[in-house]
Amino acid sequence: MKVVIERSEPIECALERLYNSVLLNTGEEKIYYFRTSTMRLADFRPQEINPTSLYVLRDHLEFQRELHSELLAFGIDTFRMDEVIHYRVDGGELWGMAPPVVEIHEEFISITSRRQKDVSELRVRVALLEDGEHRAWCAMKLHTTLRCILISDTDSAKYPFVAYPVSWADVKVCDAVPSRKRYYRNSQNQYVFARPLHILRQVGDIPPPPEIGRK
Repeated sequence: MKVVIERSEPIECALERLYNSVLLNTGEEKIYYFRTSTMRLADFRPQEINPTSLYVLRDHLEFQRELHSELLAFGIDTFRMDEVIHYRVDGGELWGMAPPVVEIHEEFISITSRRQKDVSELRVRVALLEDGEHRAWCAMKLHTTLRCILISDTDSAKYPFVAYPVSWADVKVCDAVPSRKRYYRNSQNQYVFARPLHILRQVGDIPPPPEIGRK
């Protein structure tokens, strides 16, 4: 693998794009979800955050390991990024890489009484990994921390992320995308309220296509 770094971008520029973006798959309604949020960089142990995908791909893991090794020669640790980089591998397409994304997300838990009549509903907050699962998996196996974009103070109760949180024990290493990828909240419109996290990796005037929903 031969990696060429074409440029780097301050993380503040990428966060500004996200701040001014709208949620995906909401019809004609424009929801500026991140306008009230707080965004910052924070370090996590991967075990402290909840994934949302039920799989990671073996070849993607190998790519991330090799890319991590190659970028260390440039002084860039992909587990501890504080900027966005634009790079090419073996003279190919220009790609962007940003830190993984974690959102403090509100989840609702229903507790039924012993008599099965009364139901209490509790709100809990979960550190939800919404982007960067392959890097998080690699960091976990290396017993190292992972620097992420941490997003909080959102209205996730009203506009929930597309999938429920799972544990790392639920995540399987696969050679191909499995039939069940996530536990989606909305079976009729799986990607409603999807976060436009792809714009963090934007390398030109036009954002890349969203990763979520692609095979």
